Amino acid sequence: MTIMHLARFLESITESVSLITHKAVTAWMDWLAIGMNYLA
Repeated sequence: MTIMHLARFLESITESVSLITHKAVTAWMDWLAIGMNYLA
């Protein structure tokens, strides 16, 4: 495996992780907003 292949592989992993994190945070924020509305 060359350096370029390794760099591209790491980049794709980073993109996947950031996408999953973004979706998880968005879902958590939505859940929090629903909870706040329910309590208010």
